[in-house]
Amino acid sequence: MKITDLLPLEAWEQLEREIHERFGLNAAVSDEKGVRITKYANWGNRLCPEIKGNPQGLAAICAVAGQHFTSQCQQTLKPFVDQCDAGMVKIAVPVVAGGEYLGSVGGCGKVKAGEEVDEFMINKSTPLGEARVAELAKGVKPITGDEAQAVVAFIQKRLDELLA
Repeated sequence: MKITDLLPLEAWEQLEREIHERFGLNAAVSDEKGVRITKYANWGNRLCPEIKGNPQGLAAICAVAGQHFTSQCQQTLKPFVDQCDAGMVKIAVPVVAGGEYLGSVGGCGKVKAGEEVDEFMINKSTPLGEARVAELAKGVKPITGDEAQAVVAFIQKRLDELLA
């Protein structure tokens, strides 16, 4: 079974839109391998598209985080909240049917409240340059632990409704 057997792509994309509009995250639905299933482009800040749009940034930051989160969700079948190597919070809620991991729904692109984007890592991983990274990092909004848990609760509730 595949995640798209549960709902059509349009329904998954609509869920991404809801998450982005409600929480301002880079929302994504991924399959069991961690590959995004929709083409919906949404950004919670101006820094993430610069990182992800660069082959080195994509490989060193986004792909690594995606693999790590997919692995965690697959192993535990529980929501996972952590940070990517750029220092931004990433949230993933597993999609499970019949005890089988089919993918995840989540988002990223905010910095943990009280912390900063890891500009050093971004500078080492991309050719953006210190000044550009610093400028873009200023626009990354914070998220508290409680807010991240509210995102998890919202996604879980929507999954329960959609898959009922």
